[in-house]
Order: sequence, then structure tokens, then C-alpha cells
Amino acid sequence: MRRLTCLSSTSARRHAESLRIANANDLTRARDKIWNRLEERYGSPELVELSLRQKLAAMSKIPNNDPKRLYELTDLLAEIQSIKDQHRYRNIMAYYDSSAGVNPVVTKLPNYLQNKWTTHASNYKKQSGVIYPPFNVFVDFLTDQAIKANDPSFDYSVRPENKVVNAPEKRKSCITASYHQKPVMVHNTEVDQKGVVQVLCPLHNTSHSLNECKAFQKKPIEERRKFMKAKGVCFRCCAVNLHIAKDCTESSITCQKCQSTAHCTALHTPGSYDASNNTYRTTMKSTSSDNEVRTKCTTLNCKEFSGRSCAKIVLIKVYRSTFPRNFKYVYALIDDQSNKSLASSEFFDGFGENGPEVEYTLTSCAGTFTTSGRRAGGYVAESVDGNSIMDLPPLIECNDIPNNREGIPLPNIAKHYPHLTDIATLIPPLCDDASICILIGRDMVDAHRVLEQRLGPKNTPFAQKLSLGWILIGEPCGRDAHWSDRVNVNKTQLLLNGRTSVFDPCSNYFNTKEVALKENCLFERTIEDDNRGLSIEDHQFLDIMDKEMIRNNNGHTGKLPFPCDPTVKRFLITRRML
Repeated sequence: MRRLTCLSSTSARRHAESLRIANANDLTRARDKIWNRLEERYGSPELVELSLRQKLAAMSKIPNNDPKRLYELTDLLAEIQSIKDQHRYRNIMAYYDSSAGVNPVVTKLPNYLQNKWTTHASNYKKQSGVIYPPFNVFVDFLTDQAIKANDPSFDYSVRPENKVVNAPEKRKSCITASYHQKPVMVHNTEVDQKGVVQVLCPLHNTSHSLNECKAFQKKPIEERRKFMKAKGVCFRCCAVNLHIAKDCTESSITCQKCQSTAHCTALHTPGSYDASNNTYRTTMKSTSSDNEVRTKCTTLNCKEFSGRSCAKIVLIKVYRSTFPRNFKYVYALIDDQSNKSLASSEFFDGFGENGPEVEYTLTSCAGTFTTSGRRAGGYVAESVDGNSIMDLPPLIECNDIPNNREGIPLPNIAKHYPHLTDIATLIPPLCDDASICILIGRDMVDAHRVLEQRLGPKNTPFAQKLSLGWILIGEPCGRDAHWSDRVNVNKTQLLLNGRTSVFDPCSNYFNTKEVALKENCLFERTIEDDNRGLSIEDHQFLDIMDKEMIRNNNGHTGKLPFPCDPTVKRFLITRRML
């Protein structure tokens, strides 16, 4: 009874003293009442669970260099496990058997223990077929890890060096020596002594292996191989030992990320292993015994697609809206740099369009010039599969549409790329009877709308699904080493901004402007009405200057004498003025 009245809590002591005074003549009854009061006040399942949860929340994260704090956590978890096993507290503390109760505790563990628990829990789920390991499995795991982390036999911290008689004075720390110096092995005739496997990470010198080191796995595969070779790490079991991969005694290894038996977790390459048939998809060398070499262009015939660069060209069926039976297959160039839709003379002749010609201004990189052509409307464009039907805008006759058939997408090109194989059958084969005779501009905006897209690795073609069909964009091989076999000799061209260039001006940019024709334009007013016009003599003088005058280092020179005409006088006057 005296022990009950010496409770540490002030409120609990007050309850005990009050009940003892009330039952001073019957101490047994007083003791029972005190126990019942304490059980009601402090022993309810809700209060016990709240108290344990607050203790867990008050604990901070355990650093890697303080393994002794693992004992504090394991003691608290053991207390929770003991209370949880009681029938009274089983229901209210059942959430500790799920990730909702364990994950807050895992966040307080060192990083290497978090990774170990993830691997341990995943293997337990696969073996037992449960949603999550029970709480007692987590407590046993953490208790075992606390014992290992605090075992003095595996304490790799640097200690003071002890001098040994007749020993070399040059010494290194025990950690550095274990990786850079090979220990001396003394073999008995009966006992084969092997080196002890070190579990330290050579990169961080902490108690985790390379299979669990996330920083090491983020490095490129070639850099990882060089590092392991320099540190003497076995490429098979990934342990710092006295053997290499061919002498490794490990019976079997399994990559924890792709379940491959061909490499360890430290040498895993993301997206490289196909677990269904135990082969690699993107590596250059196969793991089979025949050492088969696989390159990216093994099945791609680069000669077949040499110089080809796929563009926005789609095969469509065109007909008049009033006569759909009379249709023609043509290739249409989808050009968002043109504000009007154009068609070649072949298109107009094929449908027998003999309407009046319309004058318009065509602007491209080659310059701006005025031309004329037929104009037609009332045509319909239909996709090859018949799923999309669109009305074409009024078409203007133009014979400067690029007719480069090497830019037409082909299904054979899509078959050579994994990200395009599913749409290869949706791209029609090359139609020899169809020519590129329509250019669809921004006046048909629905034809430019991208409905779906297929993107692949860098420097590979990609596909887009437009309203009129699938298109491919990019060079088929994706390498800069394949060039066109054609040799083009270009003369000097004049660009739109007045600069001279040996390159051909861009012919894919069109800007048309309609000019209305007037029958009586004699008294038409223009912005040049107030400018002084050139006389006949002026034109003759300019013609002589263009033909006779030559510029050299001394200035402008010309042949003398000039023809005896009125322009000679104007030339002399102009010379005096200069």
C-alpha cells in the first residue's frame, strides 16, 4: 500500500491517498479501489495508445553514426508489441500491422536501414502473400539490425595506431587499408583461410554495400565499372573480397530492380533488361555465350533510306463535293508557314479546271513577285482510311510547291523503331501514281491539329496523328553520318533581305496576296503618283552605266568615247557633281 501512495504522478498520488483515507479500516479494499481507479484513469486503451504514439513522435531521426540510439527505439517498439499482444489493446493498436503504423517509425531510421527494410518487406510480401508484414516482423528486423550495428566486431571507426616491433612505420587507417592494400594470407596445409568479406561501401565508407548505394547507382554504367575495378569489387556478388567475378563462389545473384540473374543491383541499367525472355533491349553486347553484338541499325537499311528526311506529307483522296466518285489520290504537304492553300497545274488539269486566272503576290525566301493562276473551290479531302472528311479551302494554282518525294513517310521506316511499330500499319505505302500537288496552309487550320503523338529517344523520328492521317518527322537513321548521295552545285542566289548566298532560298514559305484586276485603271491613284518618273534619256544613261562601267581599285572606269547622244552631256554633268 505504501508503494501505491509513492507514485511519481501528482494526480495519481492524490487519487491513492484519497482512497486510502476513505478506507483506512480495510487496507485490502483500499488497495483494490486504488488499482481500479488507476486502471480507469490511466489504463484505458485510448490513453495507452495515445501515450505510446506521443513517445514515437517525440523521437528524432537516428543518424548513421549513432547506432546506439537504435536500442532506444527497439525497446519502445518491444513495449508496443507487448501491449499490442494483449487482447484488450489488440483492436485499437491493429494499425501497427499496416504501413500506416510502421512507415512513421521507418522515417526515423537511418537511410541505409530504410533501404534494407524496404527490401526485407518486399521479399516477405512475395513469400507470404500478405498485404504488409506484421508488426512483430518489423520489431524482429529492427532488433537484429540494432545488434549488428552495435557489434564491436564490426566497428570500423578509426582507432589510435599501435606500433609493432619490426613493422613498417607507414600505416593507414583500417578502412583505407582494407581497400587499397591486400592483406597477407597465411595458408595452412589443411585449412584454407579466405579473406573476410567487407560490407562497407567503397564510395562512402559506411555500413552499406554498393547494391544498396543510391548515389553509386545514379552514375553512368561505364563509370561504375571503372570504380569497381579500381576498388577490387567483385562484379558478380558486389563485395570487396579477394576474388574476381570468374572465381566468385556465390551460387546465384538477383538484381533487386529487374529480377535479372545476369548482373547485380549495382550494375543495373534502367530500362535495359527484359525479364520476360532474359535478354537486353538496348545494350550493345548480349549476355549470351556467343557474344553476339547488337547495334542500333542492325535491321535498318541505311542505304535504302539514305538522304531521306520525313516531312509533314500525307496521302489523301480528293474529289469534288458534287461528284465524289471521280476522285484522285494525291499527296498533300501540311505547311503552317503558308497563309493560303495551293495546288499545282497537274491538279487543275486532272480535274479539268479552266476557270479565270487570278493575279496574286507570292512571297517566299526567294523574294516577292507577282504571278497569276487559276482558282478553284468546292473540293473535299478524305483520309485514306475514310475516317476523316474535310472541305478544302479555295485552291490557288502554283507550280512552286516542293515536290520532294524523299520526304514522304513510309511504313518500313516506322517498323524499325520500337516507339513507332504500332502505327506502321496505319501509314499507307508509297503510291507511285500520286504526286505532291497540294499544299495545305493555315486557312485550313483543322488539318494542322495534332490528335496523337509518338515520341522516342533523342535523334529519332517521331510521329503525329493529324486529321488526315499519320505523319513522320525526322531523319530515319537518326545519325549525322548518313548523307545524301546527290551532289548539288548551287549558283549564287539573292535572298529576300538582299543578301547573296550559295544556298537555295527556302521554297517552303509562301505568302500570297490577291490583287483585284480592274478593266479601266488609267486614272487609278497610287502612292507613287507624286514621284518624278525617269525620261527616255535617263533610261539610256542607266543602261550605259550598267553595261560599260566597271568598278576596280581605282574607282569606276568605262570605255571611251561614249556614243554621241544626249546622254553624254548628262554623264559629264553627273561626273562634275560627283
